Amino acid sequence: MAETSVLPVIESETESCTFRYRRLRLASTARVEAPRPAIAETSPLAYVLSLAERQKLSLPNMVDCNLRRRATTYLASDYASWQKVDSREAWEKFRDPRITTLRNWMGAFPARTPLDGRVTKEYTGQGYRRQDLIYQSRPGLW
Repeated sequence: MAETSVLPVIESETESCTFRYRRLRLASTARVEAPRPAIAETSPLAYVLSLAERQKLSLPNMVDCNLRRRATTYLASDYASWQKVDSREAWEKFRDPRITTLRNWMGAFPARTPLDGRVTKEYTGQGYRRQDLIYQSRPGLW
């Protein structure tokens, strides 16, 4: 069962305060190096990265760096393909897969339905007329 406490953290140095709410005091500021146990090559701990390795890999930014690298690679490839377009046939070869991919991504267009347009307001000025229109792009969607 999880522990629930209603006592506030008062950071008291008095002995009447329970231990978990007392301010911590360090006994020594000297750095203590714990001995490192020998790690077998087959141990999962052998794959833990050192601080220098973590900084080199930039772990917090790893996903962002990977996505940026992949996007940059794709854009460079796409630009190289664009540079080769010098005729109508080359343009169609460049265009068609992109349009197909876009259509697949967007899905099928909805079936055509009557727009059922209506004038909601009309304003007549000197030499012009303004009408506010609404229409249904899809049934029930004005």
